[in-house]
Amino acid sequence: MAVARADIETLKCIRGESNWDFCLRLKKAKEALAELETKIEKLLEKLP
Repeated sequence: MAVARADIETLKCIRGESNWDFCLRLKKAKEALAELETKIEKLLEKLP
């Protein structure tokens, strides 16, 4: 449910209908997730 809520909130943020503070936190969380995914991919490449 949390993922679905985040997706709905993302759409609300894009349309300007949501809490601005929540939009900023959501953006930062997505950036952190992207960084984490990149780090994981690099670690997986190093595996034999």
